[in-house]
Formats: sequence, structure tokens, C-alpha cells
Amino acid sequence: MKIKKILVSILGALVLLISIFLYINRDKFEYVGSLDIIEVDCNKKRQILTKVLESDQRIRKSNELIKYAKEDHRNQELVISIIEKCGMPTLKGGWSKTNGCNLAGSPT
Repeated sequence: MKIKKILVSILGALVLLISIFLYINRDKFEYVGSLDIIEVDCNKKRQILTKVLESDQRIRKSNELIKYAKEDHRNQELVISIIEKCGMPTLKGGWSKTNGCNLAGSPT
């Protein structure tokens, strides 16, 4: 019974600490909205994905994820829109609506 009280106390303290951290840093977080399916040209998916990759790597290397939240959000919208509108790339380099995992679309 004593162990249960200790665990509940630790859990409560952890929740309190996380809440305080989020409250103190609330101005540093930026809500960028829900992901929307946007118009993409399936004939230009390789160029779009190349730009998304370059942008994503630049964001990761900058180590300022919050500063680039909107750009990262736009990249997510582009990738999801390509998958929704053009299908998924296959391991053989083609595109299918049902399977695949190679987003660059290059054959393996």
C-alpha cells in the first residue's frame, strides 16, 4: 500500500513538472494547423520530394525545429498529398495505391 502511494506521488509530481514546463514555454510552441490535402502535380512528384528532402534536412541541421514549424508542416502536407493523390512508391520504382515504402521513388 505504501509503494502505491509513493508511485502515485511520483506520477503526480511528474505530471505537475510537465505542466509547469509547458506553461513556462507556451510562447515557444506554434500551432500550425491540421494537415490538409493540397493540389500536387503527380508528374512532378520527384522534384517535389527532392525539395521536401532538402528542406527537411536543413530544418533538422538548424536544430531550431520550432522556428521552422510552418515549413515542416508544409512538407508534411506535400508528402501526404502526393501519397493520397499519386499513390505510394513501390520497391520496384513504380507507384501503386496499395504498397511501397521508398518515398524518393527510385528503384532499389
